[in-house]
Amino acid sequence: MNKIYLDENLKNYYTNCLLEEIKLENIDKGIEDYLLLICKNNSIRPIFSKKGIDFGKHYSYLKISYSKHSEDTILKKVIPYFETEYSDNRYKCVCCEIKPYIQTKRKVTIENEGSKWLVDSNYFNISQIRFELKGGSEDLHEKFWSELSLQLSELD
Repeated sequence: MNKIYLDENLKNYYTNCLLEEIKLENIDKGIEDYLLLICKNNSIRPIFSKKGIDFGKHYSYLKISYSKHSEDTILKKVIPYFETEYSDNRYKCVCCEIKPYIQTKRKVTIENEGSKWLVDSNYFNISQIRFELKGGSEDLHEKFWSELSLQLSELD
């Protein structure tokens, strides 16, 4: 898999995209502070997120971009922790790598208000890791976001 890592230009780009999404109120309620905390780490940027209800069950996910420097720690420590700690017969955390891809451009409309992930075909053209939690209680999802943002913000 060809990897495209986070660099200084992309860090600034994804930070600005997040701030714009917050300004447009496009971020799901309750996770803005977690996403901003993750941005304090110089090697990671949140690029896509969701917290809500899907098919009647609590559902959360976070896609991050990352630098080469942080890759091993995420793959060998963070992912195994979350897949173990947040999985039982009532809920499951799955993490996966996603290769860079170019998506078809979509037009800016009143509904999407120019969200970069919709209008920039290169937005997802970066290596990503997805953390996804399905099922469980609202409290579990709150704990998931709290722990995930803290661990990602404190990585060396």
